[in-house]
Amino acid sequence: MGICLDTEQNNEEFETGGERSRRESAWPSSPSGVPFPMQNSSHVKFEPPSVPVIFVLGGPGSGKVTHCDNLMQERRGLVHINMTDLLQQYAIGNDMQDFGALSSKTVTEVLMLEMKMAPTAKTYLVSGYPRSMRDVAEYSDKIQTISGVVLVSWRQRVLERQIEYGARLGHVVLSLARMELSNFYKNVMPVADYFDQSNMLIAVSIFF
Repeated sequence: MGICLDTEQNNEEFETGGERSRRESAWPSSPSGVPFPMQNSSHVKFEPPSVPVIFVLGGPGSGKVTHCDNLMQERRGLVHINMTDLLQQYAIGNDMQDFGALSSKTVTEVLMLEMKMAPTAKTYLVSGYPRSMRDVAEYSDKIQTISGVVLVSWRQRVLERQIEYGARLGHVVLSLARMELSNFYKNVMPVADYFDQSNMLIAVSIFF
């Protein structure tokens, strides 16, 4: 199911890369003054994108955000939409403790607004989305355009080591990161399987 990339990075390099993915984002997710849609609010007026839209999936600490940011720097016209950061901002702005509780309708409208703010994009890279098959159904109804899906795949024990390292540095809350990892295998992997069966998935597997 996809591509296997062998690497010879040492653990320190790998952990630093994961750390960077949580701290940095080259694409400004949501400028101040631009309102998010309220939970269960009215529909956002939106035309389906006429350019490619690629989903990038991966567990916590997989480096998906870093890879997307690097690609955006290298390729003109490519826009990275970091949905994890956007939804965290939304939850904070609405006094919510768990952005995972946001409805698929609200999450999709957040993505629609972000796409509207980058009308000249030649390609959208969307990381951290879809979160579940409900998101897939909502996206297919509202936005529609799906050009491909990339899964940044790691062994589970490596992802566990990554989040433990991030917790030691104080960059993540270990209990929350473990919940995110559990959610990834429970809800996001079925999304990857769905797109794999549709011949739309490229899995990039890295082993340590």
